[in-house]
Amino acid sequence: MTPRKNDYINERDRSNQLLKMANYAVTAIMFNHVISGLEAVFTNQRQARDKAQKSKTDVGLYYDPKNKYGIGGILVSYEW
Repeated sequence: MTPRKNDYINERDRSNQLLKMANYAVTAIMFNHVISGLEAVFTNQRQARDKAQKSKTDVGLYYDPKNKYGIGGILVSYEW
């Protein structure tokens, strides 16, 4: 193996490791956003009950048959 090819293989491996770390970081950020959104919904429901207002919230997954995992997004509805 030539020194250039060896350097290329090492750089490629390092690039793939960094890509995996970036994917994990983005996944963690997205889970944080989802959890924060759910917390906001539940906090709003609790505050609405305390004020004797009737509000209805619903959080669910939006089905997308074209997506690899079948999930097209998160569906959040809020009614007064």
